[in-house]
Amino acid sequence: MPVSYQAQGSFSSQTVFTNSTISQQLGNFTILQSAALNAYGANQHYSLSTLLAAGDKDEINVYQIDDYIAVNYTGGDWMLIRRDQGSNIVRAIQPITDLAVLFPRILDQAQFIGQEKVAGVSAMHYRIDDPNGQGARLIQPLLALSGQIRSLKLEVWVAVPGGFVVSYNFQIGIADARVLDSANNEVRADQTVVWTYQLTPSDQPQAIDWPADAPSPRTIPVPGFDPGAFPMPPNTQLLSLVEGTPDLISQLTPVALDSFFRGELYKLGWDVEGEDGLLRCSKEGASFQLLITEDAGAGGTRVTVLSGE
Repeated sequence: MPVSYQAQGSFSSQTVFTNSTISQQLGNFTILQSAALNAYGANQHYSLSTLLAAGDKDEINVYQIDDYIAVNYTGGDWMLIRRDQGSNIVRAIQPITDLAVLFPRILDQAQFIGQEKVAGVSAMHYRIDDPNGQGARLIQPLLALSGQIRSLKLEVWVAVPGGFVVSYNFQIGIADARVLDSANNEVRADQTVVWTYQLTPSDQPQAIDWPADAPSPRTIPVPGFDPGAFPMPPNTQLLSLVEGTPDLISQLTPVALDSFFRGELYKLGWDVEGEDGLLRCSKEGASFQLLITEDAGAGGTRVTVLSGE
């Protein structure tokens, strides 16, 4: 698969519940990936727009840039997560490209249709339509599908040369799938899911910039401080920013962090009280708390900045 590319496509689903009511969902997506000199080899921007059954429209923007992920849902507050910690929304989007990456492994199970051109790229056209075959066994766990696959149609165009998937059209019918009803209760229903996907490789990587309205990982919001003014200990960085609550991860010990914050905040005129990993900080009507705990899973000591209320 090319390191730098743009992919775009659409998705839809129709759910038929046991009471014969029908729910439909339509949407489209764009994925931009650009080669980058970082630990991941690339930066990415995902944009998904979904028209819900009630007529509402959801928009999701996800940026994976260098060490951080920024996520925004339908104009709400940005969430930030360190990239090595992963993100549920990224994992939910990943099957779009995973299907393209994995298909060449089962070419021997596919019917060869012929050589064609897709968006100017020469490609071999293949088809899989056996709901009990290897293609279905590959797709079901990849998409975390429950229930029984009743029908499958997967048409794929593989670039020649290159061997990467230029385009695919995917449709699957599932009986007795586990889904959520309008009250968010898990029920069983029949579903049809359709995806389309088309990839355009790029020889000139397009820059993917940090979104202008997203907070910077280096200027975390803390009550009583201007952006970038909150004292950050050495060997400490943002782990996540979710619903306005910053979590830091540090290589310093809890004792060293307690000492650092007490000293630096005192110099800035803050009153600091508390012990046993919870510092209560106040100054001129502004307040916040620092919860300091060991977190081996995250690789150090976690510092959570909480409201002082």
